[in-house]
Amino acid sequence: MSRWCERLCMYRYAGDVPEQPSASAEDDISWELFTPAAIEQHFADDPKWARRFANSLRAKAVGVLVKYKGEWASYGWFSTPGNPLPPHIPHQLNTGAFWFYHGHTNVRLRQRGLFRVLIRELLCEAYQCDSSPIILVDVATGNHQSRRAVTEAGFAEMGMLDVYYLWLPKLVRYPIAGNWHKSEPHPAMDV
Repeated sequence: MSRWCERLCMYRYAGDVPEQPSASAEDDISWELFTPAAIEQHFADDPKWARRFANSLRAKAVGVLVKYKGEWASYGWFSTPGNPLPPHIPHQLNTGAFWFYHGHTNVRLRQRGLFRVLIRELLCEAYQCDSSPIILVDVATGNHQSRRAVTEAGFAEMGMLDVYYLWLPKLVRYPIAGNWHKSEPHPAMDV
């Protein structure tokens, strides 16, 4: 990835209507929707991300926060049809779909399957908004763990997306154009 162009693997959900995951007291996993109070509780010490999450709420995006033993463990968002796209996607690519973005797992809590819990809960929330949603997600080509997680969750390849940015160091990195090559295969992943 350069500062001016990013290559992303595109996926569309092709699985069944998901069942809501069950959490038990044994595994100490819970989840909630992002609210201003949840942002304040879990991200007050990181003002940059707190601002980004507050901006996502203002853009009518839906965010899910997965917690492990009360600590934030994984989070992700989706834009909703008719509202702004994820901040890294040019507006001309608006497809009227739910678009997952900003998925991340706390580095201290990786390797516990929490990102998979997040994906499943995001899917459940999208299906609560619309009974037959179109759900898209983009993943950086080199992020093999996330690529595996989304394909295991039922997403199918939908080509490659090139996003071009206006970039001024320390000032702005803003998406200005994108080309979606819907039939281009994804690069191979490491085994």
